[in-house]
Amino acid sequence: MSFDPAQATAAYIDSLGPEALAKAAAYTSGGHWLLLWGLLVSAVTTWLLIRSGLLERLAARLNRHRKRPNLTAFLVSAATFLLLALLALPWTLYESYFREKGYGRTSQPLADFLGQSATSLAISAVVSGLLFVGVYALIRRAGKSWWIWSGGLVAAGLTAVMLLGPIFIEPIFNDYKPVPAGEVRDALVVQAAAAGVPADRIFVFDGSRQSNNFTANVSGLFGSARIAISDIAFKGASLDEVKAVTGHEIGHYVSGHIWRMVGVVALLADHQRVGRGPARADLEGQLRVPVRARRHVVVFQQAVPRRVVQREVRVAQRAVPAGSALGGDRIGQAADEGGVEAVVLALVRDHAPSRGSGPDGAVVGHPVLPSFAPIAAAAS
Repeated sequence: MSFDPAQATAAYIDSLGPEALAKAAAYTSGGHWLLLWGLLVSAVTTWLLIRSGLLERLAARLNRHRKRPNLTAFLVSAATFLLLALLALPWTLYESYFREKGYGRTSQPLADFLGQSATSLAISAVVSGLLFVGVYALIRRAGKSWWIWSGGLVAAGLTAVMLLGPIFIEPIFNDYKPVPAGEVRDALVVQAAAAGVPADRIFVFDGSRQSNNFTANVSGLFGSARIAISDIAFKGASLDEVKAVTGHEIGHYVSGHIWRMVGVVALLADHQRVGRGPARADLEGQLRVPVRARRHVVVFQQAVPRRVVQREVRVAQRAVPAGSALGGDRIGQAADEGGVEAVVLALVRDHAPSRGSGPDGAVVGHPVLPSFAPIAAAAS
């Protein structure tokens, strides 16, 4: 007798009953809306953080007495992740805890949820901080080609995390043990063989700590690859459910979706480069600003909110004599053409003295240009 997947699926859905189906539909539909609201929450929290100026003040304090680019990149990047998570905490609690609790999908105590979330956030902040130290080092050393190398750095970093995750990170959150002998293990051994995962790399973890639903994953790369199933497999999930869910996850591994993700992230990182406009090229040619100052300009444009740039441009337009080569009209033209960094270079060259900036970080001889201080120091 042939097996009809569509017919079997329809029969299973019909067996759930109208109440369970309505609950599942509400959960799924609500999850789709959460994607939109989550995007809006991210936008609002990011705007609030930028508006506060906390990161700018942190960077200024770290570099008050001497330049510490690596420490600054690490701490500012890590602080960004931590502060954004703190601002979004009410939303995170609703989306990831109270909503799941309301649908009966978790029995995890709130204190344990918060503790594990804090641990995960700390790890993410450290790893991201180290990544951005590398990115900003490339900006300083590689010049205009920094964006090419940054894609490779991101790909290497992501690969390292996936390789080391099963060994060092995942055991922080759950206990992993070999799957005990029985029909579950026998079924998984067959599936693992198809994926090229050795039988001794099949584990069970205490997933019931976080979720009441059966979950599975295939993680790691090369020698660290493994299959891990939740202990829900032995607490109510059927063998067919275990095989279906685990087979789905093995499919991601066998189809190379991990490597596709690495490639996509690397390409996205590569496309975060700064474009060159005619105004920038023209002004750079006139000014002959040192290359390392130009690298700081890239950092400046990536890190400073556009509203700050626009404010400083307006100040510069009022401060620079109209008859000079860098008069108000020329500055406005550069900004309109997207060459904001050219404006910065021009201001640095025009107003930074031979030995840098004043004790408060403001460019000596210029009315109000605190945001340009790092570039002024680099140009001196």
